[in-house]
Amino acid sequence: MLTRSVADTALFHDVASGAIDVDVDHAPAPSVPFSQAAASAPGALRIAYSTRFPPGVIARLDGDAGRALGETVELLRSLGHEVEERDPDYGAAAMGAVTVRYLRGIHDDARAIAHPERLERRTRGMARLGGMIPPALLERALAGEEQFARRLGGVFEDHDLLLTPATASPPPRIGRLEGRGALWTLNAVAGMVPYNGVWNVTGQPAASVPAGFGTDGLPRAVQIVARPNDEQTLLSLAAQIEAERPWAQQHPPGFS
Repeated sequence: MLTRSVADTALFHDVASGAIDVDVDHAPAPSVPFSQAAASAPGALRIAYSTRFPPGVIARLDGDAGRALGETVELLRSLGHEVEERDPDYGAAAMGAVTVRYLRGIHDDARAIAHPERLERRTRGMARLGGMIPPALLERALAGEEQFARRLGGVFEDHDLLLTPATASPPPRIGRLEGRGALWTLNAVAGMVPYNGVWNVTGQPAASVPAGFGTDGLPRAVQIVARPNDEQTLLSLAAQIEAERPWAQQHPPGFS
């Protein structure tokens, strides 16, 4: 879900979680409404930051993305937070676990739709790759997720949040991936967003927070990751960053 402000994000999650009671069929509401968390100062936090890629990802950190992270680190320090470099323990098999679920999910979804032949050629190619993943490998990947989450969660034993670049590189130009095959596209996209997939697997709350513009005039962002079920701290810090560095009314040159 993309929004233009932290308050809007918090309101959406309040509705979706049942903190604002609009539906009897929902998960238990959070103890503190997300909107309240977004309107509250976070206090002094212990924040880790990292630019390390998970093993197996072919990527290069763009200079603007690195600067956006560095400037956010300095902003957080100026706000009284304790910020230090600390890499998560991804483990050698991190991207394997992500890729198995990702490709097998594409395969299963493609088989479930009414007209899979209408899918883009590359999507059909990814579905074929997913079909090569045997059920036993998927089951093994799923069975290992709890241990994987514990290892990744080690960074939160001494820190409240983790900060990474949101993307390693700027968005590709239109047509750059046109005509490429499924495997080539998969590797290219993984190199653009190497910091995100592992947290999708663990299910931890994470947010992409605007962090200024690059030399190309396009926006850059940082990713903030929180402990499991700690959306409140995540939203509180994101709102503090927004207050110090407002973004809702900013536009890249040439856009209105």
